[in-house]
Amino acid sequence: MEFPLGKRPERAQESVNLPHLAVLTTRVTYIQNCRS
Repeated sequence: MEFPLGKRPERAQESVNLPHLAVLTTRVTYIQNCRS
């Protein structure tokens, strides 16, 4: 997996981003359920 500027995010940053991604995914699914 490549990252911009050739930099790899730190493990601490990844552990913060993963829950954030889950929240975004849940939000998108929630919006889709409301529209359908």
